[in-house]
Amino acid sequence: MSRRRHWEPPPPSLSGSPDAGSRLQPTAGDLAWADTGPPPLPGGHPMTGKNVLLVEDQPKAMEALTVLLGLVDTDFDIALASGQSQASRIIERQKVDLAIVDLGLGEGSGLQVLHELATRQPDAMRVVYTQSRSPKLRDQCLSLGADVFIHKGTDRSDLVEVLMLFKQFSRPPAAGLN
Repeated sequence: MSRRRHWEPPPPSLSGSPDAGSRLQPTAGDLAWADTGPPPLPGGHPMTGKNVLLVEDQPKAMEALTVLLGLVDTDFDIALASGQSQASRIIERQKVDLAIVDLGLGEGSGLQVLHELATRQPDAMRVVYTQSRSPKLRDQCLSLGADVFIHKGTDRSDLVEVLMLFKQFSRPPAAGLN
């Protein structure tokens, strides 16, 4: 049984209007949300961790994403993997709160990384960041447990909005809350 909880859909600027009965929230752009969000801590509070796994095989893209993560929050602890085997070792050895996964890896498969995250780290928020615009692939990723599917483009605003929401949900609960 999954411990993931429903959350409020993303703001209209991200999701458009929810599609009743559908796991996928339609979008106007290249961003697709699943209907689940960051998992709660005991007592119903959002997660507080900032351990990020970045799975990307292109060095320039990895560097750009690392810089972007640092601009959003300097407290992110970022683990880098350029392929499936490195990602698998990280998933096995350390806690992951947020994973950003490219599907087209030089070694292994981003789909397999998603599967491993869902199996070994079910509380991690999973973001697919890929060149593909295939609705079939998007649906496959969401069925494997991706929370968000983003098409890589020249504009990274969709990814920034997702990271800002993650940052908001990863704050510790206010003092006095149980």
